[in-house]
Amino acid sequence: MIRLSFYLLGFIFLAGCTPTDADYQNSGSPSLQVELRRASSDAVEGWDTVVFDPSGASVAETLFISPTAEISNADLRSASVKQDATGTWMVVLTLNQSAKLRFGELSTKMAGETAKRERLAFMIDGQTLVAPFVTAPMTDGVISMTGPFTEDEARRIAKGMMGP
Repeated sequence: MIRLSFYLLGFIFLAGCTPTDADYQNSGSPSLQVELRRASSDAVEGWDTVVFDPSGASVAETLFISPTAEISNADLRSASVKQDATGTWMVVLTLNQSAKLRFGELSTKMAGETAKRERLAFMIDGQTLVAPFVTAPMTDGVISMTGPFTEDEARRIAKGMMGP
């Protein structure tokens, strides 16, 4: 099993992506707990305070993370691994139909309210890995995560999210 510290180094980007063939189907028994939660640079009452210090950042920052997951393992239909045009490996997640609709509505709302400085925190096993601002609606139900990992590492991540 990959150690969590690898994930803290590995994930650097979260974005919408075009659908791809699935390498792994959701088995309902993941070894990695995945959550996408709303986050903010500004204090929000009732939200958890975390010090966010991603690999490569020059300064840690305080983030406020919603206690409620918008997307979790149960919302994932499948995962696949592919290489982008630059040769960087990515894990591509496909949401189930209900999550696709919910996430499309959420990302559309967040993209339209950029002044609120709301973000989307991507978490694995309770650790915040990335927390990008949502600048455009993501309505196709596909999310890609790109990072400096090998094909084998990307496959272990995808499989861990989906289960055996």
